[in-house]
Amino acid sequence: MPEKDPQNYSLLTYMAFAALSLWGGVVAYLRAIQKHSRAFRWGELFIQMAVSGFVGVLTLLLTWYFKAPLPLCGFLTGMSGFMGSEALRIYEKRYSSVMRGES
Repeated sequence: MPEKDPQNYSLLTYMAFAALSLWGGVVAYLRAIQKHSRAFRWGELFIQMAVSGFVGVLTLLLTWYFKAPLPLCGFLTGMSGFMGSEALRIYEKRYSSVMRGES
């Protein structure tokens, strides 16, 4: 199906997925500083956004590989951005054996 081919998506679609992932990181950071009564720090926010952006791209690629519907791709990208390093730990645990060829 050509409409599900990632090469057919517009630049705006890619930017929307990136924004979802980064926004997930911002929300996670704001919730953490509120929960732990910490001071807001720009550096920590940028670190959280970098991790969220990275894991969001990984999630987007994974959902496209499995040919998930576009709304599900967006949801999972945003959620993984919110989860940040926890999503990376899940991916590492699940896919490290695949990378070693153990399946």
